[in-house]
Amino acid sequence: MRGGRLVLRSEGGERELLEAEALPVPGEHNLANALAAALATALAGCPAEAIAAGLRAFRALPHRLELVATVAEVAFYNDSKATNPASAARALLAFAPGTVHLILGGRDKGSDWDELRSLVLERAKQVLLVGEATELLRGKLSGRVALAESGTVARAVEMAFTAAAPGDVILLSPGCASFDRYRNFGERGEDFRSAVQRLAERRPNDA
Repeated sequence: MRGGRLVLRSEGGERELLEAEALPVPGEHNLANALAAALATALAGCPAEAIAAGLRAFRALPHRLELVATVAEVAFYNDSKATNPASAARALLAFAPGTVHLILGGRDKGSDWDELRSLVLERAKQVLLVGEATELLRGKLSGRVALAESGTVARAVEMAFTAAAPGDVILLSPGCASFDRYRNFGERGEDFRSAVQRLAERRPNDA
């Protein structure tokens, strides 16, 4: 990375590939992935122009910091695969401080919440608690960040959107297993996607 751009360095010199902001997936961890992919494909003989085109065209896999929709300038991201606090922390770091309405909770796995707790207190605009871990997470987060006990993911989507301002992000990155209410994280992510779709259908001119 140099000057906000991805630069490919090889024996033949350096080539600028694209601006970091042109990557379709947010977050420093995805930037690191893009740099690694660029180097691997370059070593395999792929030209720089094709590498840049591939990076621009990449789309997140379902449930992995996936942009579901933007409604009234509020972006909805599905990161249901984040079933531990460390993964949720990486997702939270992908967005500007003070813009994220974080949907958190499910079935706790006996995790260490210290890192995520510090990030939430510093960066989240609001936390919406769902599932079995609600009481546990309320105890860890109350006092320094706005908390809402939503109960369900669908209810959390509605409550977050009501409180959101243009430019905000509503992020499902639960930091917990899904088995309190779902068969797997994919089913939880689909529940989030459906709730966002219903919201978008009620505001078709904004979606």
